[in-house]
Amino acid sequence: MKITKYLMICIVFFSIFMTGCSNEANSSGNKIIVQKRVGEEDQYELFKEITDNDVVKKAAELLEDVRWKNGVVLMTQPPHYKFQFEDDNQSIGSNYDLWISPNKDQVELVIEEQEKYIQLNKNQSAELFEFVTESQLINSNE
Repeated sequence: MKITKYLMICIVFFSIFMTGCSNEANSSGNKIIVQKRVGEEDQYELFKEITDNDVVKKAAELLEDVRWKNGVVLMTQPPHYKFQFEDDNQSIGSNYDLWISPNKDQVELVIEEQEKYIQLNKNQSAELFEFVTESQLINSNE
């Protein structure tokens, strides 16, 4: 009886864990909504709506694979871009704030509601920036 009870508890926990993992993997949505900062103030306008499934999937995978740092980061200016993943006009997942480094060769990301931060390496930065803006990082006019 104890073994059956223990086995049932393990199966329930495993099922819950697997459901949580599958939801996490599918939380990227089917499009990315990108806003660009207007001027020097904290005001944004719709910049792009990316609906290419391959691009959305690759961007989500890149963000899932990086090692985020925990903590609140104070930046000297508002983000250059903001983006989020959406599914059928419903925001899902986190809102990402994106800053371009002064050398225009790397990006920094903040997930404010989760208090997470990362500065991507040059390759990851170029790749993510191209996914989100559909332009090259080094050629940015920021």
